[in-house]
Amino acid sequence: IAFERAIESKDTVFSRPKEIADVRGVSYSYSLLWRFGVIRVPAQVEDKLRGEKENEGEWDGGSNDPQGAAGGCRGASCDL
Repeated sequence: IAFERAIESKDTVFSRPKEIADVRGVSYSYSLLWRFGVIRVPAQVEDKLRGEKENEGEWDGGSNDPQGAAGGCRGASCDL
């Protein structure tokens, strides 16, 4: 279904998978359709699909640091 809709909308730029079709597995199909040149995506999405990150190698202070911003342990689990 996603492939058929992508072919029908050849000149459309799809910024997210659900714009193609609301079907199971469309997120996986989205990257494949882009990789094979069936759909076009915005430049920012294309960078993500290629695995290129903005500010790669720099820590932004976000919650993805398991030690917390100041380092060390935090919370009740640290009292063990």
